[in-house]
Amino acid sequence: MLKPILYIRPKPWQIAISVLGLCWGLATAFTSPQLQREEEQSDFQMTESTPLWTVMGKLGKIKTNQPKDWAKAKDQLMIQQGKDLIEKGFTNKDGSSSELLSKTLSCSSCHLSVREEPSLDNLDPQKRLKYVDSNQLSFLPGPSFYGMINRIFFFNNDFAKLYDGPHAPLLKDAHFDLRKAMNACNQLFADGRKMEDWEQEAILAYLWTLELKMGELEMKKEDWEKVEYSIKNNRSNARAVNLIRRYYSEVYPAHLVRPPDVRARQMVSPASNSFLNGRKIYEKSCLHCHEEKRYSRFKLDSRQKTFKRLAANFEGKAKLSIYSAHRYQSGKNWKGVPIFTKERMSDEQLGDLRFFIDNMAKMGDEALNYYKN
Repeated sequence: MLKPILYIRPKPWQIAISVLGLCWGLATAFTSPQLQREEEQSDFQMTESTPLWTVMGKLGKIKTNQPKDWAKAKDQLMIQQGKDLIEKGFTNKDGSSSELLSKTLSCSSCHLSVREEPSLDNLDPQKRLKYVDSNQLSFLPGPSFYGMINRIFFFNNDFAKLYDGPHAPLLKDAHFDLRKAMNACNQLFADGRKMEDWEQEAILAYLWTLELKMGELEMKKEDWEKVEYSIKNNRSNARAVNLIRRYYSEVYPAHLVRPPDVRARQMVSPASNSFLNGRKIYEKSCLHCHEEKRYSRFKLDSRQKTFKRLAANFEGKAKLSIYSAHRYQSGKNWKGVPIFTKERMSDEQLGDLRFFIDNMAKMGDEALNYYKN
């Protein structure tokens, strides 16, 4: 026989506690993450040394170019391996040297790993030349690795539209993917091999140490305060992101201009060209690769004989022509020859280089004194 169920009437204070408990549970379930995030946002302090991606993340942007394993990417050994691969083309792995990425060039042959422009939002090649010259840096065809992790597209514009060589599919696939961009660059420009996964991750780990910092953007005070407001209040985040984007380049334009025709090449003069500017380009760019055959079989130096040889090939299509060396002609047989896009070296700068070489060929060292000022 079943016993009757006894009903005990709860006391008012017991009901109150139950209701409060239920309300607290619901509040925790539905609002705790939001409250916690707002609390984290309000405690966050943006300083000049704050990494750019940290701020973008606070504003809701998803990081691109992320390592597969963040814990490993922060390991100093992996970071050093990535630096070695960029600077030397090989590194130490498991007690022995890894296979060379390329037998001809390393990444540092064409790319710096430090800042190369006075303003991160201005990619003007003449301003960059002035900056690298004043900081004893080289003037190279490839953009610096510094801040590359903060870019979102690679091999842009004409690399996807104009290039018609055997590696065209590699370049197109690399447009959205930094890892694929590394591989495409090594195989096309360095005439190297395909990278292994661990090599890509090591280089990526090193690149994350070269991330832009907020202070380097040199933001106006009012814009800085607007970004701070958005982070602390979780409002107008899209506006804050777009404000930040005004101060650096997420995408580097890349236009493969053809060599100028013969008549345009010959239109150089003291009135329109700068001897000193051409000298900077020769010393900071040409000699970077060709002095003592550093990265090339063709040796360049400061002898008048060398300048005469260069001047004799101004108008031709031979490899000794500065126009063939610096400008894009056809990708069909193009491999292992880094060239300058319009954004990396302007036609005006190329004219200055010719003006310098022409005068050095005619006058020798006397040209240095003649155009001293």
